Amino acid sequence: MALGKIPRNELILNRSGLIVGELHKVQNAIGTGYLSAFPFGFFSVKLLNGQDIWAPWYVIHKIMAGLLDQYIFLQSQLALEMVIDEANFFHTWVEGVVAQYGIGHWINMLNVEFGGMEEVLYNLYGVTKDPNHASLAARFVKPSFYDPLVQNTDQLGGIHANTHLAQANGMAAAFEVAQNTSQQHAVANFFRFLTAQHSYATGGSNDHEYWTAPNTIGDALQVTDGL
Repeated sequence: MALGKIPRNELILNRSGLIVGELHKVQNAIGTGYLSAFPFGFFSVKLLNGQDIWAPWYVIHKIMAGLLDQYIFLQSQLALEMVIDEANFFHTWVEGVVAQYGIGHWINMLNVEFGGMEEVLYNLYGVTKDPNHASLAARFVKPSFYDPLVQNTDQLGGIHANTHLAQANGMAAAFEVAQNTSQQHAVANFFRFLTAQHSYATGGSNDHEYWTAPNTIGDALQVTDGL
């Protein structure tokens, strides 16, 4: 049958099934549950030891979120098994890091762009009800961002918007899935601060991906002659 004659839903299922299947081959070949386009040493050596590496978690989040969506929207049991295996692998590793090096060392390791790890793990917990998935999600709460929000303090100025917006989504998921009222309070404050004190009337909230001090976002506007 020509591609143009195949129903669109069937094309999506076939294509997504192929992608999941090929990723499964990679995960199986590694054999630990880990799945990424780069070796685990990016975590166990570089990130652990504070070497110059920016966003390995960012990629893991995208892989896990995509696999979870394959289950939620297309009922792929294989994708669910794969994302569970990855979550279980990282739960074991992160708890080992905390046990060996202490919680302070782990918190320092969060000074990278880790995407929506909290969000996807709470969403996974919503499916599996495995407490390990919720406890791993909670490890991605970054105190320097979260604590001021809980304390009703606006300290958004000077921090990287793209990194922290995803963390706000994680706070929302913590409430929606696990009924964490502290995180609900934090994300409500975040929304209030962002919209009232850091946003243009047209909707943008940052300059070159960074938030400015409260009520100063207008200073980023530039008037150019002839425009």
